[in-house]
Formats: sequence, C-alpha cells, structure tokens
Amino acid sequence: MSSRFLLLSFLHLLLVTITTASFSTTTTPSFPTKKLKEKHSHLHFFFHDIVSGHNATAVPVIKPAEGAHSRSAFGAVVIMDDPLTEGPDMSSQLVGRAQGMYAATAQDEVGLLMTMNLAFMAGKFNGSVLSVLGRNQPLHPVREMPIVGGSGLFRFARGYALARTHWLNVTNGDAIVEYDVTEQIQKIVQIHIAKCPDTDGISTDSGPLCLPSQTLTESHRIQAPYVSLCAHGTKTDVLIAPKQNSSDPEQNRYQISD
Repeated sequence: MSSRFLLLSFLHLLLVTITTASFSTTTTPSFPTKKLKEKHSHLHFFFHDIVSGHNATAVPVIKPAEGAHSRSAFGAVVIMDDPLTEGPDMSSQLVGRAQGMYAATAQDEVGLLMTMNLAFMAGKFNGSVLSVLGRNQPLHPVREMPIVGGSGLFRFARGYALARTHWLNVTNGDAIVEYDVTEQIQKIVQIHIAKCPDTDGISTDSGPLCLPSQTLTESHRIQAPYVSLCAHGTKTDVLIAPKQNSSDPEQNRYQISD
C-alpha cells in the first residue's frame, strides 16, 4: 500500500513539474526586420611606381637578404607614396595616392607582400580610403589582391583589386600598373554600451517598445536608425549605419541627444 502511495505521489509531482515548465516557456520577441543591401562599386585607375631618379615615389628601406637570388630580391622592403591617375600618363588627372609598403617575400621568384592604403583625393571619393593586403606577383599578367577594409565612403568595404602591368622599364624598375577595383559595402549594426537605470525595454523615435532583456543577434534587424535597449542597468545604443553621404565619418552618424 505504501509503495502504491509513493508511486502516485511521484506521478503527481512529475505532472506538476511538466505543467509548470510548459507555462514558463518564454517566446523570444522578434524585432521588425529589414533586408540590408550591399552596395557595389567599380574603380579604375593607374598606379605609378617610380623607383629611379630624384623624384622617386618608392624607396627601399631594407636591402635584400645576404645571399638572396638577384631575381627575387628576397628580404627587400620598399616604402611607397605612389600617385594614382585617371589615365596611364603621369600628366592625367590625379585621383589619389597608394601609400604603404611592399616586401619581397618569395625566395625563388618575384613575389611581394603588398600592404597599402589607396587614399583618394578627387571626385566623389575624395577623403575616403581603401585598404589592400595581399600577394602581388608582378611578372604575372593579372594579380588579384583582397580589399580588407576602408574608411569614409568605403567604411566596412570588402572586395578585390586586379592589377595588370601597363608599362615596365626593365632597366630601372619604374612601372605603371593598371588597377581594377571591385568593392562592396554592407550596412552594419554598431553597438555602444553605457550604464543606465534598471529598466527593461527598447525605446525608439516613435515611442517605447517594451521587450524582455535579450541579446541582439544577426537575425534581429531593427527598422529604425536608433534604438536604446536598457537591461539590468546597461544601456545599449544600436545604430544602423546610414547611407554614406559624406567622406567625413562624423557626418554619416545619427546624432543622439539625451
């Protein structure tokens, strides 16, 4: 009799536990969603690498390693501030400068590590920068290098650059290289965290939207330029990067006032 009573007590406790769990399940609220589009751009210009004469724009700062093959110049490092022009002639419109360095990193062939900023100084992209980091084999017909970032109108940029030698002086090493750059920019959610009162909820320009505390993930696309999430004394300002209208980063941010 006592074992039957214990069995019934156990089954009753199990039923209560299951019922309580089913009613305590919470549903994560969904934010209004908005598909974020990527903007593609194509740039075409000519890169002038001048290593000879008194007006050189690329200068060696480290000589090749001792015993390195003369063909590869392994170990050599060159700092550059090369002009970028609209056409192949040096007298054509200056559109920017390639500032950075390249290093000979291959022992048996001409292979360069390229790390440079393409700083644009004319037209729509004046003041904006694309950053390139990759391998360049100058003797190959076409070389591809990745775009790893940027600033100004190229903030959050990614893409690739195709380089083709337009002209090469085999005596002194001067060269003109044609560049085709394809990049894309994706709007990104930026988050700023600061202390705030112990209040749960989200407030938008159209008024408060009370939601339980939760972590914002990639699936939560907030259809508003600015929201403020207060949870457990932490204020999280979420800013959707707006359409880039200026090369000045501060002019591309929504101004938030208390």
